[in-house]
Amino acid sequence: MKEKYFQDLYEQIDIPHEDVQQSIRTGLQKAGIKEKKKTHFFRNVSVVAIIVISAITTLSFSFPSFATNLPFVGSIYELFKNNSQESVFERYGDHSTLIGQTKESNGITITLIDAVYDGEDITVAYLIDSTKDLGKRPVLGGDFAVEGLNDKYKNLYSSDYIVEKINAHQYAVVSIYQFMDGPKPSELRVNWEGVSITDLYNANNTTTGNWSFEFSLSELEQESKLFANKNVNTEEEGIKISAVKMTETPISTTYYLSEKIDIRTISMEEEEWRGVQVDYIVADNLGNEYETILHREGVHSTDFDERGRSKTRITTTVIHKEATSIIITPIINIYRMANSDGWLELVKQPYTIKPIEVPLSN
Repeated sequence: MKEKYFQDLYEQIDIPHEDVQQSIRTGLQKAGIKEKKKTHFFRNVSVVAIIVISAITTLSFSFPSFATNLPFVGSIYELFKNNSQESVFERYGDHSTLIGQTKESNGITITLIDAVYDGEDITVAYLIDSTKDLGKRPVLGGDFAVEGLNDKYKNLYSSDYIVEKINAHQYAVVSIYQFMDGPKPSELRVNWEGVSITDLYNANNTTTGNWSFEFSLSELEQESKLFANKNVNTEEEGIKISAVKMTETPISTTYYLSEKIDIRTISMEEEEWRGVQVDYIVADNLGNEYETILHREGVHSTDFDERGRSKTRITTTVIHKEATSIIITPIINIYRMANSDGWLELVKQPYTIKPIEVPLSN
């Protein structure tokens, strides 16, 4: 597993500008490592801002190429079942709520196909059809307001997007909205005031318009298991990561982790700025490896070393029925500032620590 992770890192750098890509890749080669994605910590901003900004989701799977146009409405999740590895979305199509709404504005038509609410995340699948090329990775932007959440938490979420360009003017998109702390109701109503289509690779390529949608979602059935006081954790000098809870739904399994990081200890640096990001490999005791969606509700950096704690959620597909335990392997990435613009570089090659073994039996 570890060898596969490092082998994939370099090819998955996701930075829009070619000159920046090449600069970072060159630096990574000199450092003798292969980096997975861009990482950018923001300094000298408010604590509230950095907590919201750093609610990062990571999609750790690749996507199939398209030989033909997208199948008919209702089967968008089928696109992800052909991955070489088991897809996080393999069961979403069977449990999603059909939306089937279409809006057109400024020559761009958006068809909202369906959505899923698993108690933590809302996943929305839609199609974009345009009279012009919208770039490599266009997504619908605008206020995504959720009625039913406590006012304190209703705007605290992070988002990530999967975009597949079908042809010159047609795109398939899956948007994932992951909510932060706070109680989640069993019923939600979403008001999505879409006002722009923006290419994530080129923010200047933006088309404004009006694509507004309203729909309701019901929470999927779920069962949770708590690990408090059960020593389901891993420790190394300066690091303690504990499994807090595991929740299973018909479409997914989510692991809730608590990270405690003493950055100065593990980076052996007292003066210079350092940041730490923990990635994870998830497998079961049978050797099956699971694709993941990773959501962090905090950031580890020496700007906040008096706290040093972060909550992380890892979502995978349904666990193999014959598995008796899940092995979660943390991968430690230590960064420093590469320049005054805030770009980061790895201090050393990412390394793994002892895995956490999560029992599946009571």
